[in-house]
Formats: sequence, structure tokens, C-alpha cells
Amino acid sequence: MKKFIKSRSAWEIVIVSLLAFFATVGVVLATTTIGTNINTEGTLTANGVTTIYGATSIGGALTATSTLAVNGASTLTGAVTIYGATSIGGALTATSTFKIGTLSSTVPGSGFIISDTTNRVVDINVDDNNVASADTAKTISAGRFRLMRYADSVAEDYALHGLVKYSELTKSRWGAGVIGAAETTGAVTLSNLTTGVLGRFGTAATLTLTGATDRIAAVTAFNNNSVALAGSGKSVGLLVMETDVGTPINLDYGLEIKDNVATTDISLGAATTGINFAGTMTKDISLQYGETIDNATDGVISLTGIASTTSIRLANLETIANATNGTIRLATDGGATIDIAPTAAGATITPGGTGTVTIGGAFSVSGYATTTSVGIISPVSTTTAPTCNSAVAGGMIWNSTKAKTCVCSGSNWTEATSTTPISCF
Repeated sequence: MKKFIKSRSAWEIVIVSLLAFFATVGVVLATTTIGTNINTEGTLTANGVTTIYGATSIGGALTATSTLAVNGASTLTGAVTIYGATSIGGALTATSTFKIGTLSSTVPGSGFIISDTTNRVVDINVDDNNVASADTAKTISAGRFRLMRYADSVAEDYALHGLVKYSELTKSRWGAGVIGAAETTGAVTLSNLTTGVLGRFGTAATLTLTGATDRIAAVTAFNNNSVALAGSGKSVGLLVMETDVGTPINLDYGLEIKDNVATTDISLGAATTGINFAGTMTKDISLQYGETIDNATDGVISLTGIASTTSIRLANLETIANATNGTIRLATDGGATIDIAPTAAGATITPGGTGTVTIGGAFSVSGYATTTSVGIISPVSTTTAPTCNSAVAGGMIWNSTKAKTCVCSGSNWTEATSTTPISCF
């Protein structure tokens, strides 16, 4: 060996070494298959098709400008830059942020560039291979995101954060930060619940809501808009609508709340209008026993029911009842008073049609009373003549001292039974 080296000049040794080096590089730059462990703390660059079958641990930057195929378990602890197609056949574990692109509100092209031909950044497709599931305890999903907190937090927490953002453009189709959909193809039988989006909350121990306005909710819509909207459209917290493609069949219910799920099904806070019935409806409000409240005619509220005893009960036990067919009864319990208080002079109670308003039982009038229809009025008694003028002409009062019924005529109270004016007081 010593003789062999000595017999060669220094230039010959250099030339042989370079030839060996380039031969090795030629092999590496071609298709590379790695079947054993590789540990590197520096940069590993693969410019050709690279297939890794063994466990691979990369602590530095990994740059792939062509196809990178990984069939074994891979742990990436450093920055990974991939420009070509990447196929991962085993588990992929990342101990730092896995990031695709950078979001910018002012610089186009900062993120992963999408187009009509490349319209998805991540595309995950899974199926059950036509094998039925027999374990009801299993939850099957195409993807799973979980966030666990152990320490006190004043930050906002999201297991999955979706955002769609627009910058100085015109938008004519739908947009959403998160979309969920449930579809069927072919004949399908469903039971229990199927939904496009499902939100839930659950507690395994005592949950304390410290403030009166604190809430925990399965689904929440909140307004974060600081600029007034332009145009004739409206902003809404919850919108139920139909697609603008094709001819969909109407939903059975726009909003349904099942039995005994809440102490109060709907709670409304302060607002200019609590509930607005804006559309044309066959029944504005349908109650549980068949009664309906309708505004079928402008200016008219109609209360109808399946029984003649349908009534409206007020807060202090007063009721407005359809006691018998064609008769409306206004009644109170416990000696309560029904007070008809007009806000302007000259208000009257008159029949709505050609019928007669009948008041049964004792009827007390604390002021002056007039009537333009046939009937009987039993006025209150007094011993002092009140003022008689044109405003109360025809009004009656009972003089309890003389036991006479008095009628206001002009400016005098006269006996109601006299054919000529006789002073009643």
C-alpha cells in the first residue's frame, strides 16, 4: 500500500478523489432510496425522487423540490419546506407549528396561491371501505382538533379557527369562515339526528358562571362589526334561508325547540322590536291547543280557537273570553277592577255591528254616563247636584235624599219622570 501511494504523484491522488466524489454525487442526485435510520442536525436537500422506508428524525431544515415519499414514522422538529408532491404513508408528528403560507391583508401572494384550477390547500378524503360499524361508542371523523387547557387563561381559545377575509373587492356568492354540510346519495334511511353543523357543551364537574350575563352555549352568534353597513340589506345573528340553486323543498320548521330542554325556550332582551311578523302567513301565531292569533287584515287582530271557551288571561287574572259562541266576556277574579280609560274626551263603547252591548249584573258608573241606544243605566247616588252643561247633556244621576232619578237638561237637573221640567235638587 505504501508503495502504491508513493508511486503516484500528488496530482494523480487529487484526480482520483474528485472522480470518486462526482460518482457518489451522481448517485445521490438521482433516485434515492433510504431504508435505514438517518439522523441529521443540518440541512438535508433531496433534488430527485426520494423514498424513505425507515424511521427518520430531522432536527434541521428539510427542503424537497421534487417528490418526497415517506412510508415510515417521521418526526419533524425543525422547519420543513416542501415544493413538490409529498406522499406520507406513516404517522406524521410535528412538535412545532405546521404552517402553510402567511396571511396578509395588503400583500397579494403572501399565502398559498389558490386559483380556479388549484382551489384547495388541504384536501382530505376518507371512507369506510363499505364496512359497517358495530361499536356505538366509537366516534368516526375525517379530522379531529382538540385543545386542552390546564392553567388559568384570559385568552380566547379555539380548537378550530376558521376565517374568511375580504380586501377591497366585489363579492357576489356565498362566503363563510366555516361551512358544514350533510348530504345523501341514493336511498338512505336515517334515525336520531343528522346535521350539517353540530355544537355542544358538556361538564364533568361543577361549572360556575360568575356573572349574571355570563353564558355557556352550544352555538353562539355575536356581532363584531364596528362600521355601519351601507345599502338596503340587513345584518342578522341567525339566518335560515333556502339555496339559490335549483328548487328546494321547504323545511318543516325554520326553528324547532324540543320538549323540556329549557326552563324558558326563548328569552328576548331589550330591543326596538321584540318580534316582527314581516311576511304573509296563513297563521301568524298557532298555539298548542289549536288557537291562532292572526293579523289577516290590516288593523285587525283576530283570535280564533277550536273551542268556544277560548280566552286571553292577563297578568292579574283578568280574562277576555269567548264564553259562548258569539259572546265575548270580560271578567276578573278576586274583585279586581276592569278600568276602561280613554285618553281623549268623547270616547264611547258601541256595538261593532247591529247587535246590542249587554252588561249583566250590577253596573256602577263613577262619572257621567250617556247612551244613544236603548238600555238601562243605574247611576250612582248623590245628595249634591254636580255641574250640568252641554258636555253631559242627557246624563243621569240618582238623588238619594229625594229618591229621584235626575236628567241633565241644558244647565239644570230635572226629574226624569216629569213631562215638564221639575227641579230635581
